[in-house]
Amino acid sequence: MVLAKDVYTPEGQVLLKVDTLLTPRYITKLQQFKIETVWVTEVLPEDLSEEEYGQLLMEEEVKVAYHEAVHVVSRVFNDVRTGEALDVPTVRNTVTQLCTSILQNDSLLRHVDKIYTYDDYTFAHSVQVCVFTLILAKALQYTEHQMINVGTGGLLHDIGKTRLPVEFLNTPRKYTPEEFELVKEHARLGSEILMESDGVPLVAVRMAGEHHERYDGQGYYRGLQGGDIHPFSQITALADVYDAMTTDRAYRSALLPQQAIEYLLNSSGTAFNPEMCRLFVKSVAIFPIGTVVQLTNGLLATIVEVDAGIPYRPVVGVIDEPGGKVNNLIDLRARNDILIAKIMLPSEVVQLKYEVKPY
Repeated sequence: MVLAKDVYTPEGQVLLKVDTLLTPRYITKLQQFKIETVWVTEVLPEDLSEEEYGQLLMEEEVKVAYHEAVHVVSRVFNDVRTGEALDVPTVRNTVTQLCTSILQNDSLLRHVDKIYTYDDYTFAHSVQVCVFTLILAKALQYTEHQMINVGTGGLLHDIGKTRLPVEFLNTPRKYTPEEFELVKEHARLGSEILMESDGVPLVAVRMAGEHHERYDGQGYYRGLQGGDIHPFSQITALADVYDAMTTDRAYRSALLPQQAIEYLLNSSGTAFNPEMCRLFVKSVAIFPIGTVVQLTNGLLATIVEVDAGIPYRPVVGVIDEPGGKVNNLIDLRARNDILIAKIMLPSEVVQLKYEVKPY
């Protein structure tokens, strides 16, 4: 079954979020908190295959890891804001868990729905940037130690925002020029905070200070360019911009992944390192053959063929339902009017395939 509403502890904290699949592990947790009833929306069909159930469990584990990481970032950022020391061991442990997930299977982490609210955008954004930096570090064949260092820097790249007024984090509008000048200080402040924190790798200090530097020298806060910007910082810059562009904000709608990717490619050689940019696109814009997607025209489709040179514009086969017969093929390389709107997660595919009804 799937939760229809958030479940809270007696102290009022969220124990399990809406849309959580109730696995045996979570049922045990509910029992430990003496929670006897919950609202559910869906009952898993009896003819669900073993593979489909396994995919649902994997999706749920990814969502839990993601939400737990957001919770950690929220806590450590608030600690720093109130003058407490940065909890580096907890941060490293969180990054290690995400790193392990990515080394095993990064496909779900690339496409899991981002459940942002405007109040926790900074925290969720930090986790997503961490995930993208780890994915690119994996593609670059970095060692696990290097991956954990780059992931730590990705998770903490915005730590300098704890030195800004709280309203600047959650503003539901664009900044005025004066406000933006103040916000730009977070890069310098972040590097100072991490430099003063025991156990933070020096590369993470650089990533906090350099993630808004640009390849052509037009970034901030030091105006570095080219090879003067640490490779890990160049990775973080790409992840930071991509995630920001593909996330809904109160003052604008998110871009589709393909639109953000084309922006990155158009900025290759100016804002971003060309080689790093191309590899980022190949690493993030992966659509495995057979993946079910929804197109911007509302149709369902399955990935049939992927061009390694343009992985974000595959050939898709239009279908009526997951697992159904392909009606016709659409080559997205030749159709600029159609894009992939979203990757269908296993839970969504199951719901469509089995017409899961409310309980």
